[in-house]
Amino acid sequence: MELNGQTQQKRVEKRNIPSLTPDQIRAVFLYADKLLATPLLGAQRRGLLAWVLMTTGLRISEVYRLDVSDINLTSQTLRVWRHKRYRQSTPNDPGWVKGVRYSGAVRDTIPIHPALAERMRAVIKAPSGPLWIITWNPSKRCAVRTLRQDWKRFARDSGIPGLPQGVHITRHTVGTLMGYTGTVFDVMNQLGHASIANASCYVDRNPWRMKEALKIAFDDMLP
Repeated sequence: MELNGQTQQKRVEKRNIPSLTPDQIRAVFLYADKLLATPLLGAQRRGLLAWVLMTTGLRISEVYRLDVSDINLTSQTLRVWRHKRYRQSTPNDPGWVKGVRYSGAVRDTIPIHPALAERMRAVIKAPSGPLWIITWNPSKRCAVRTLRQDWKRFARDSGIPGLPQGVHITRHTVGTLMGYTGTVFDVMNQLGHASIANASCYVDRNPWRMKEALKIAFDDMLP
């Protein structure tokens, strides 16, 4: 099917997804570790937030709902609420509640990087409760806008050149990196996309990955 010029332009723009450079990524992790080493709860929260965002690719709304009980450091996995992969998405389905935010969301489990697990083990002391707490009231969950402000302050205070203050750049970065080293299914499952079409914008033709996949496929069969 032939596409008109406008549709072609939109597809090209969709593939030009912004992401952080390797130097920016290294600088983010270094500054995050610096914050985690301080005794201040607010600084620790910003440092851990940067690690979670930069290594999981979760939406900020998904990060916000994390509880300590969602973290399994033994298996290095994380249970999350997927707010855009609805099992119930219409008023006629059970689980959908009018006026209730995030109703109809589903549970998902994703792996976490060993480096993130190590830092979680060092920083998180509470056995249960919300992961992101109000500094003056550790039993209460902070607001999602507070997490957005935390990232904005992180980007400003870090002094990293060109680091955007919009938190969604971390999700684009994870998707871009996984799209280079993994398959479209890896990207879709990690980012929680509802369809391959949404995840495919992160995956480009990669001869190295294709060569490795072909080698593994026939590794034990060739003479």
